[in-house]
Amino acid sequence: MNKKINWKTLSIALVVIIVLFFAIVVIDSCWTSESIWKAPILALIGAIQTTALAIAIWDFVAKKEFAQEILNLARISNNITESGITYIYCDFLTINWSKILEPTNKLIIAVSYANTWREANRIKLAQIASSKDALTVYLPDYNNNDVLTELSRRFNITIDDVYDKIKESSMAFRELGATVFLYNGSFQTSFYLADNEAIMAVFKHKKQKATVPAIRVNKSGGLYSFIESELEAIKNNSKMEELLQDDK
Repeated sequence: MNKKINWKTLSIALVVIIVLFFAIVVIDSCWTSESIWKAPILALIGAIQTTALAIAIWDFVAKKEFAQEILNLARISNNITESGITYIYCDFLTINWSKILEPTNKLIIAVSYANTWREANRIKLAQIASSKDALTVYLPDYNNNDVLTELSRRFNITIDDVYDKIKESSMAFRELGATVFLYNGSFQTSFYLADNEAIMAVFKHKKQKATVPAIRVNKSGGLYSFIESELEAIKNNSKMEELLQDDK
């Protein structure tokens, strides 16, 4: 950042410092008689000199650095605004889903199974699903052995357990009235797309239990559009669960 130095202010401050320096020398050397005013006057001149020095340092160095910090913060703020991020959760479990789901009329999610999350929000999900095509759920295809193997390795559970968890999720979501699709692959991120905001949660790589972060974004930002496009791509590589069941 090119910040112009206010040379006029700096020059005045330096002149004041120099003049007051000589004033202190003259008063101290020439005012030899004892007086109660000598010490207070020298202290006052010293205070003014210190203030002038502080102004000079501020204008020459600190103001430039301060302005740079303000600019950097403005850039960060602008970047956050453009992305649409409204909150970053260090732990997915701390999300207040009631606040997010309460005003929601339409919800699209892409999850590995989310059985705990579904049961915790069952009442509101049923309310959303009561409207036609208002609740859409994308799950990994539990009929695909490659998908089951990948998720088994990632979650450190058996293939049978993965199969059971996804199938249980599919049945439970459909009981709520949701439209369920099976995705031909495994998800790298979980998406929860509501009317005016969305949640994006990442998966952990280590096999031990650990918290995972999540990002909350609003509809006006670029990340919301990204989530929409990701869900559209997932949709194009998915089949409706009911059709697959009928094929068996």
